[in-house]
Amino acid sequence: MIDIDTITALQITNDLNCEAYIDNGKEYYMPFTYVSMGHECLIEFMGVPIWDSDNDDREWIGEDDKESLRKYLLRQSKEILIDLCAKMMQVI
Repeated sequence: MIDIDTITALQITNDLNCEAYIDNGKEYYMPFTYVSMGHECLIEFMGVPIWDSDNDDREWIGEDDKESLRKYLLRQSKEILIDLCAKMMQVI
């Protein structure tokens, strides 16, 4: 049985890839990947795991709510891009 978190994660992954396509116009550029591993799922950015359902590292907002998954994925992907850019600058 598929739970709401799985559906949400899959939909957000699809939405972010659609936005990447619209922004870049390149059909092959789909940086977010949804991976299902039975009861657990994870999302990767450019092959790097950035979120998984068993170890949800999103920040808590108040006592009962976590930050949105979309916001978390965008924050994590930005950190990866910043790190990659810094490493590229070291090579140049």
